[in-house]
Amino acid sequence: GKILMPKIGEDAKNYQNVIKAAKKKDLEIENPKIGDKFTLNDANCEIMSVENEGDYSDNNSSIIIQMNYGKTKYLFMGDAEKEIENSRKWERVDVLKVGHHGSNTSSSEKFLEQVKPHYAVIEVGKNNSYRLPNKYAIARIEKVGATILRTDTNKTSFYIKSDGNEISESEVKVDLDGNEGK
Repeated sequence: GKILMPKIGEDAKNYQNVIKAAKKKDLEIENPKIGDKFTLNDANCEIMSVENEGDYSDNNSSIIIQMNYGKTKYLFMGDAEKEIENSRKWERVDVLKVGHHGSNTSSSEKFLEQVKPHYAVIEVGKNNSYRLPNKYAIARIEKVGATILRTDTNKTSFYIKSDGNEISESEVKVDLDGNEGK
């Protein structure tokens, strides 16, 4: 019932379009602050970074969320870049949603050494014009031993499942007609 958004770029057309769409669906817009906490079922979430003030409209205004579910930890970096990665100390996590689609402006060596993820998920379109993910970012992620899951190269959809103690990955094959099968 809520949408979390940084309070920046309010004059931008895309921002206003999100606001209009949220109102049509009776969704509340919330501008969180660092340290705000909320739950999703049995998972505890905390806002680790967000920019709500000033003329800040680049990738570093992304909301970063750490989620703890039982003994497992997840870090969702949005489009955050090295500036945000280097702005604080980070805990180790099991799953990292890689910042800025695997750009060379994110996933710094210092940051990756702190979080040391088991899985690194890169959301990126196939054959994108930005040539992402960047080969240097990939090399840094591989160096810390993470299993990389990419939305542009996996021939199937993938899911990360957890019971709060262990994490596993599974795939669901989708054919051209949209039919799913294991």
